[in-house]
Amino acid sequence: CNHTETINLWMHKGFTGMDFCSQVCGWDYVNKGCRYHQQKNRKEPLIYGQHAHVVLGHPLSVQFGVVIGDENPMSTFVNEWRIPSKHIAWSDLPADEPLTKILYEMQRLCDNGTKLHGPDLIRMLGADVVIGACEKFSMPASAAVLTPHLHTDEDAEKAPYNYLPTFIPMLLKEAMAAKAEVEYLHRIWLSEHGLTILTRNHVNEQMPKHVIWFDATGRKGLYEALFERDVEQVDVHPQLTGKIYQVVDRANGKGSLIDKKEQQTHRVAQVVSQVNEICKNYQQPAVITYQAIKDQFSQTTMHFYANRGSNLFQECDVLVVVGTPQPPLYQMEKTAKAIWNKRMRPFDTKWYTRERTYNFVDSDGNGWCYPVSAYADEELNEILWQYREAELIQA
Repeated sequence: CNHTETINLWMHKGFTGMDFCSQVCGWDYVNKGCRYHQQKNRKEPLIYGQHAHVVLGHPLSVQFGVVIGDENPMSTFVNEWRIPSKHIAWSDLPADEPLTKILYEMQRLCDNGTKLHGPDLIRMLGADVVIGACEKFSMPASAAVLTPHLHTDEDAEKAPYNYLPTFIPMLLKEAMAAKAEVEYLHRIWLSEHGLTILTRNHVNEQMPKHVIWFDATGRKGLYEALFERDVEQVDVHPQLTGKIYQVVDRANGKGSLIDKKEQQTHRVAQVVSQVNEICKNYQQPAVITYQAIKDQFSQTTMHFYANRGSNLFQECDVLVVVGTPQPPLYQMEKTAKAIWNKRMRPFDTKWYTRERTYNFVDSDGNGWCYPVSAYADEELNEILWQYREAELIQA
């Protein structure tokens, strides 16, 4: 594409790529000269894509009978859309439109550095005012102002963000919940950075109906939530072929190892010594740990959440896993909000500990167990499992 950066910005603003192509380049060039669109005329037995193509689509995908994917595509479906403050208010909306006043008020709050979300945001704007404005704003009647006319790249760069079709139904739902005084999952934030809308991407309509996905830690419930299709799980159980140690302790949490305080630096030195003691009996040891401390180890090292499927450890004869991967709770809750985007009922975020038994029994028939934390909410635990247990298995 001759306009890669501009069309990417245009699509990030919420417009379709073809609106750009047809207006800036013209149909004659699209059909006869554009190298990107000429792919439609090719017949290929196989094409390579990326996770993003699941939601963005591909010129050739409509011709294919199956898509074969690899590794968890969860992040592709999460869309945290930030609208810069200067683009919140739409100058093309009629001045007497109730929604116009709300948008200008939101822009003013952002410019003043105000942080608002949830019921506090609705109270500031006025629940009845918001509900009335959203219900009065007719999307079909206002469609003419939603897609600007383009002639050049500069027109696309100046175009506003086409966020209203996504934002208005979301704002209306939150305002109705706030007025009813019920707790709800909010997905709208105002801050000095602008308006943030937490939504999700959906599978592109041109995606073939048949999708095969390779994921050793894939789970049926999550994949059905991501792809919004029925899933048949073909379960295989690869056998463990090497020796693995996991160096665990409450003192090996990410915060205790990565903080720069003196006693915690000492804790890292203790862990490095412990790993070296384990590794001295092996020829080619490997370590996986948190990215921030991986350079502390002399062994072949990778970090959690790095590329899966790497063959870097192929010749190693032992793997030592230092610590347990787990993102901050708010990050996992945000991911769940996006994936289950129709859910308004709050998540049960209670955090509890249960005992999990080791797969070991001694000669007297006694075993051991260790404490594992979890959410009370089933859908949050799906996300937690992917970020924590699945990442350990992948490691």
